[in-house]
Amino acid sequence: MSDPSTAQKISRFVHRLRTRRQVLVNQLNLREMQDSRQFLQGELSAIDAILQEMIEEFDLSSAFSTAEDITEEAWLHALARNPAFEFLADPKEDLYTVEDGKPILYEDEA
Repeated sequence: MSDPSTAQKISRFVHRLRTRRQVLVNQLNLREMQDSRQFLQGELSAIDAILQEMIEEFDLSSAFSTAEDITEEAWLHALARNPAFEFLADPKEDLYTVEDGKPILYEDEA
């Protein structure tokens, strides 16, 4: 990899794969995701195969990560785009009522 821009692209791609891999591992441990377990395991196997090929092809030391390697921002970004959590937008999932207290408005809601 003599071209720095190519190396950066590969590094970013590996980082995204590592993040997605860790999200899948965490989803496998969720009771709510048991119906999707087989699908998640297939996704995880595919990502592992891609990462392994990239390690060999580009002589990377290791593309596998632990949860500590992934920033909180990357976690939140990956989870926000994950359709598994869309049910949280359902008003029936809101356990709190107006009587519970004054709502906190975030910048984009104000």
